[in-house]
Amino acid sequence: MQFKIFNDGAPRRGSRRDRLTMNDRYRIPRDINQQLNHWHRGALLLQTIYVGLGITSVLSSVLVATFLDDLGNFWSKTLAATSAASVALIETTGVGRQGNGFRRAYHHLKVATIRYREQEITMQGLTKALEEAEGMIGDVEIKIRDVPRDLED
Repeated sequence: MQFKIFNDGAPRRGSRRDRLTMNDRYRIPRDINQQLNHWHRGALLLQTIYVGLGITSVLSSVLVATFLDDLGNFWSKTLAATSAASVALIETTGVGRQGNGFRRAYHHLKVATIRYREQEITMQGLTKALEEAEGMIGDVEIKIRDVPRDLED
């Protein structure tokens, strides 16, 4: 019985060994995957807080406006303060803007990882995308407006 060798031992194109080598070569670095997960969780958390504060504000003010006579003095004040505090937290922390920044960064880096896996960009392109995505998030800014001097008197 004779066996014919059709190649010189090199892996055939598309063979299992060849695929493993390509997968290892274009595997997304662990720190980039961790960053993607962090940004995804951050975006979900901040958007949940934003929506929660918005709903709290609207419901509190609607309850005060609708049931002012029935609520009594304490609950009217409590719900009005809750509504005002919710709006103040949204405005002073920029929680909605920050959540959108996390979402944009996540999508930007996610697209870059797909392009890297498909060999459309190099590792340099992937790290550049990471740097660009970090710039999309921005800093947390607390905006507290000063009272104009003419109103202080």
